[in-house]
Amino acid sequence: MTFVIRFPFLLGFVLQRIYIGGYHATSHIRCYFAFSGMFLICVLLSKLIVVTYIFRIMTTALLLSISILFAPVEAKNKPLNEKKRLKYKIIASTLSAVDFIITLLNMLPNNRIVTCYYLSKWVLVIFAVGPLYQKIKPARTI
Repeated sequence: MTFVIRFPFLLGFVLQRIYIGGYHATSHIRCYFAFSGMFLICVLLSKLIVVTYIFRIMTTALLLSISILFAPVEAKNKPLNEKKRLKYKIIASTLSAVDFIITLLNMLPNNRIVTCYYLSKWVLVIFAVGPLYQKIKPARTI
């Protein structure tokens, strides 16, 4: 697997992941497996599909909405103080807005590298939505 395929995933994922927040594994080994699994899925999917313009817009619009409304999504084992929360929200929203604008302008070609980049955005969505779902789902009583 070449650096050319790995770099778009890392560029799309890591920069925003820091500020959007979301799922944090409870151990380094679980973190490694979660990240590696998602990375591998994205790389394999990038061989099978090519993302359309509409898919790109929907992906970046969803990520922008999550950034504005919920970022940073706190995990139980990674709390933030109010000052950091505000800073992270501004940075996450700005990065997501730039991504959305680039997508609207259709500045990127339609190839495997770009597909891998946009699939990495779905990993961000999954990592952010998981903890949000845990907060809103009703507790089960038996």
